[in-house]
Amino acid sequence: MGQKYDGRGISEKDYPHIFERFYKTSVDNPKGTGLGLAIAQEIVNGLDETIWVQSKEGEGTIFFVTVATAT
Repeated sequence: MGQKYDGRGISEKDYPHIFERFYKTSVDNPKGTGLGLAIAQEIVNGLDETIWVQSKEGEGTIFFVTVATAT
């Protein structure tokens, strides 16, 4: 299955910081707190899973999360 990017993408300047608490880009929602991705990362890491992002500025962003399955 091919990956489809959606949205405006993340700038190279912002990319390394998106999981930091309170980090907001200049194009973020002015009502946001900059906590959403930091909280998501804490939850995922607390479950011993992984979250990561792939983004192409001007084309969009895809977020990935690993999920353990029962064996």
